[in-house]
Amino acid sequence: NMNQLQKKIGASINKFQDPKDKLFAYIDAFKNPLDPPVAGGCPMLNFGMEADDQNEIILKKVANLVNKSQQLISEIIVEGIEKGVFKADWDHEEFATIMFAMLEGGIFISNTTKKIDKMSIINKNLKKMIEAQLP
Repeated sequence: NMNQLQKKIGASINKFQDPKDKLFAYIDAFKNPLDPPVAGGCPMLNFGMEADDQNEIILKKVANLVNKSQQLISEIIVEGIEKGVFKADWDHEEFATIMFAMLEGGIFISNTTKKIDKMSIINKNLKKMIEAQLP
């Protein structure tokens, strides 16, 4: 499931050349957690919650994927800074953490409430935050 998620996100992002469009594609991949990119919902949340104190091997795999996901977001931002698409002083690592945490939180909220209205708010605000970094 985790590999499937990585492939689907990669496929969504790789449709675009522009770093802003890539970030938007990443966000849009999670716009409806009730119809997730992979069957069963977010494997990072699912496995992470189950393995937190019980299975160190799975927990390390999930932690690795969490770090890779944030690194991907950060690398897209760096690419955008280098191309002049984003402001040079944007803290890419900080935003990658914020974006990742907000998306995962939105998935959790949507799955527990069976509504996507909060995820829509998160997506809209993440996109506003990205657009605020355009020069």
